[in-house]
Amino acid sequence: MQLVVLESWGSRSWSLSWADRKGARLESLLTEIVPELFVEAEARYRSSCEAEHRWRVQAREQRIEAIREERERLVRAEQERLEQIRLARIARLLSEADAFRKAQSIRDYVADAAKNAGEAVAREDLERWARCALEIADSLDPVQSGAFLQPNGGML
Repeated sequence: MQLVVLESWGSRSWSLSWADRKGARLESLLTEIVPELFVEAEARYRSSCEAEHRWRVQAREQRIEAIREERERLVRAEQERLEQIRLARIARLLSEADAFRKAQSIRDYVADAAKNAGEAVAREDLERWARCALEIADSLDPVQSGAFLQPNGGML
């Protein structure tokens, strides 16, 4: 008869083995076998505990790294969002400045036209044209309309 302790489940190699000997049966070796089995069991248990501990430490480190990466991603996303807001504010400000200049240009044009029209144009027609042109200038002017103070521009 033979008693074999395999290296691992399903293994074909063994770490310990005992067999009947000439003049000594396996049963007579129990006082030698049992302590060795306990030592082997304890060693495997400790090895298993160490492996599990290493796995837990590695899993924890992976979770910490994933959290760090997610935080970095969120910070980058927030920075990008703030940059987009900043760029939108700049674009709106430039657009409003352009509209303001256009409104001023129309007003200057109306003033020059009124001053230089002379007698060739009927006063009534000039006034009607000037009113219409100034209404358009006022509608374009972000200061006149108060559009530059609207919160949707994000400037306030």
